[in-house]
Amino acid sequence: MVTENLPSDDNLIPPIYPWTTSSELALFQALIVHKPAGINKHFSMALVTEKLATQLGKDITSEAIWAKLRTMFDLAAVDDREEVIPFPLEEKEFCFPRRDYASLVADKQKDILRDRALGKTTKGGVSRVSADMGSDPSRRNVMLREKSETPKTSKYYEQK
Repeated sequence: MVTENLPSDDNLIPPIYPWTTSSELALFQALIVHKPAGINKHFSMALVTEKLATQLGKDITSEAIWAKLRTMFDLAAVDDREEVIPFPLEEKEFCFPRRDYASLVADKQKDILRDRALGKTTKGGVSRVSADMGSDPSRRNVMLREKSETPKTSKYYEQK
């Protein structure tokens, strides 16, 4: 078996770019608009790379820019300051709009109940659909309360 001679991490040399005063100035101007920190840092770096390539008239790699920025800034600290995610991450329960999907949900519930009565099991599909998939939370809370108050006597609960 032939093994390739791949460079190890110790042998990797950071790309060297001949930074001049004008190229550093162009870098700072690009960084004003596109700050490579936080969740979108790699997208911003792509834009900085493109902007520098057009302004300087020659190609420059993002690795060379990252190497230059590491010499000037503590990138880990900059990244920590920017860890505010620009969109909410809260989880919300998904509900179909009742006015649009009421008939489909009712049909699916009937199919599931009919299959359970016949003893069929589902293979990979939805095995349980709640009684109310609408967006009315007060109705859902009433149904959950009723469900918790009823004794659990189905085969599913007896097996556990």
